[in-house]
Amino acid sequence: MNLDNYANEELLQEIQVLQTRLKTAEDTLEAIHQGGVDAFVIATPEGEKVFTLQSGDYTYRLLIEQMSEGAVIVTSEGGILYANQAFANLVQISLAKIIGSKFQEFILEQDVDKLQALMKIKKQDLVAAGEFSLININQQEISVYINANSLNINSYEITCLIVTDLTEKHQNEQIIASERFARSILEQVGESIVVCDETGKIIRASQVFNTLCGTNPLWQNFDNLISLFFSHLDPNIITNIIQSLPNYVPDIMVEHRFYISTVLQGQIYNGVEVYFQRPDGQQFDLFLNARP
Repeated sequence: MNLDNYANEELLQEIQVLQTRLKTAEDTLEAIHQGGVDAFVIATPEGEKVFTLQSGDYTYRLLIEQMSEGAVIVTSEGGILYANQAFANLVQISLAKIIGSKFQEFILEQDVDKLQALMKIKKQDLVAAGEFSLININQQEISVYINANSLNINSYEITCLIVTDLTEKHQNEQIIASERFARSILEQVGESIVVCDETGKIIRASQVFNTLCGTNPLWQNFDNLISLFFSHLDPNIITNIIQSLPNYVPDIMVEHRFYISTVLQGQIYNGVEVYFQRPDGQQFDLFLNARP
């Protein structure tokens, strides 16, 4: 047996094993570099353990960055140590300019004292929250709700502020208030008032109109629900009505009937006499005022 040949074969096998291990290590490092590895499972005397490649606060930082609310960490003097992108978007200023500035710079001057009072309440471990007005780079006011919480890091007291944009909430409140106001007018007005959408469907109606129809008119087509006929009408208006009707077939009743489509196309009626006969036989003589 040739000892030299045996030694060479053993050396080659060892080299092959080392090359395989090296290839595995290089593939692992490449996967880590490419972001393809989130954690390692390592066998230990206590059993398998999972070791993540990210720092312990990574998940929390990611959560804060993805929040729709603004998050700001300030010192006791109001200096900004940290702010997320949502807050930067709110005030329309880059994060680079926000960090190191004073939070008071972004608060409406009249609300600065209110903010200082909020910070004092926070120090007493009470609920510290309230509505404020921020100022963005264009000097526009933004209604926000600020919640303050105390943090203590290495015996250094700081404050975390969660800033929620109230603009949409206030807009919705205004819409609701406007809607309630419109409804109250329609409920109390002593006239038959109807509001139709672009298809001729009734979307609002006063109580007097409900009584006139004898039924709930909402979401019904106006022309299908009620047939109004002109008592006396200018021939020029009749011509306009006829021209606005699709597939017109001459008919004396059609010529003297009011159609909502004429209003939707721009026709205006002021104090025009019309009459309406309800299915129960009762007839009403009315003055018609209609416009887009």
